[in-house]
Order: sequence, then C-alpha cells, then structure tokens
Amino acid sequence: RRLAAMQRMTDEVRSRGGRVLTGGERLNRRGYFWPATVCVDVPQTASLAMEEPFGPIVSIAPFSTVAEALTLANRTSYGLAGYVFTNSPERAREVIDGLQVGSVGVNSLAGVPPDIGIAGVKDSGYGYEGGRLGVEAFLNLKVVRGGDKFTSGTFLARRPD
Repeated sequence: RRLAAMQRMTDEVRSRGGRVLTGGERLNRRGYFWPATVCVDVPQTASLAMEEPFGPIVSIAPFSTVAEALTLANRTSYGLAGYVFTNSPERAREVIDGLQVGSVGVNSLAGVPPDIGIAGVKDSGYGYEGGRLGVEAFLNLKVVRGGDKFTSGTFLARRPD
C-alpha cells in the first residue's frame, strides 16, 4: 500500500512541474523496497507537501524566514514529527516552539526512544502511545493533599482500580 502511495506522490510531483532528484521509482527486486527519494520545486498543494508519505521521501522547499518555514510546515492537517538543523540554540528553540508536531528532532533524525512514547497532534494522533506517558493515560490518578505526618504536601497517587 505504501509503495503505491509513494509512487503516486512522486508521479504527481513530476506531472505538476516538480523535480525528483534521486529515487522516485520502486526498486526492481523482490520485496517492498523504495529508494531514498529527494524532490524539489514541489507545488505546495501537491500530496507530497500535504500528506505524511510514511516512506523515504523528502520534499525540499526554500524559505526566507523562520516564520515562513513554520507556516509551510504547519499548513498541513498532520503533525507527527518535525526536525530542525541549526547551529543556533535560539533558532532551535524558536522552531521547537513553533512547530505543531508531537516530537521534534534537533540536529538529528533519531526516532523517539521507546520509553518516552510517540505523540502526534492534529490528524497524526491524540495523546501518547507507548512509554511511560502512554501508559499513564490509562491509569486512574488521585490527588492527595494533607498536612499531617502521613500526607505532607500534595502528590498524585495511583488508585488500584
């Protein structure tokens, strides 16, 4: 299914005036392999610019300001992950704060560790899946507050139900 979707996306890029710099065709071998694919000059209304390809396809788009880049990145209805590559901690923070995604990679394409859990926003998901944060969504918590020798301060306790 994903091979057909990636082929459709790259075919559309070509038919709408974009360019596929590398990849863009299923590998001629048994199995479900798609080569790393790089596209440029992709129309902003093309499916590759608006959908999550869930495959090794990247669309490179020029921008003049960080605000313009964030507008381009956030214009879709999806928000699973985003990435920023920069030497500036301030620029990294600006992009982290501005991206509407569940996770952000900074100077890295490494995925989310399994103990953290995966989060998406918008049509990419709601809440966390896996990891401690994902499990906590299914726990019943109870706020306990007191001032005696047994309950000093406020804390959360897990109910046994």
